Amino acid sequence: MRTFLRQLFENGRVSVPFAGQPFEPAVECEAEVRAFDRSARLEFPPGLPAFDLHVAIWAAERLAEISRLIVARVAGPDEFAPAFSVPCPAAPSQAADYSADLFLRHLPALRTFTERLSPGDPLLAEIVRFAAAWPLSSVGMKLAAPPDAGRVAGFAKNSALLRVYADRILATEDISRLGIPAVDRAVRDALGAHPDLCPVIARALNAGNSACAPCGTREASAQIP
Repeated sequence: MRTFLRQLFENGRVSVPFAGQPFEPAVECEAEVRAFDRSARLEFPPGLPAFDLHVAIWAAERLAEISRLIVARVAGPDEFAPAFSVPCPAAPSQAADYSADLFLRHLPALRTFTERLSPGDPLLAEIVRFAAAWPLSSVGMKLAAPPDAGRVAGFAKNSALLRVYADRILATEDISRLGIPAVDRAVRDALGAHPDLCPVIARALNAGNSACAPCGTREASAQIP
């Protein structure tokens, strides 16, 4: 796990052991996990919620296990559960959404990587289902339905997270995230007087359109942008 976290932090090209070879427990990698929080506070707008170490460790472990399933495709659907069924150790909150996002924001990239590697892989549906519970982190993914408005409203009360969310919506042209007043205002503010920066979103905002648009070794590796 320590190697996985260091590689993720440095360049996104991670190494994972194959099934049956355990990760080092993330709880033993507190320094590496906290490094992601420090980096995010330099990258993201000021005013981020408090850091929840337990949630961050949980999210790091989920990301590592999902990465292992992707690159070590000897596992079948019956073996997906251990990666996806471990519950988050905290109830939904701004701190939980932020802390989980330090790692779960890589889920869209993992889904894209999986789709390119193995179109039609049943693992894709599991990744999407899991990501749907984390709307801040899943922007740009093809979800079965728009994110739960209540979950979005929870973190949208934090101005820094709302700005991050709006920026991701623009970057991915994810119109399925529109239709929540606070989010629409934030996206409009981010566009400002330059709707040409993201005409797809600008048109959706102007139209009031909130519908979703059809829009042999011991290790293996994957690129997580």
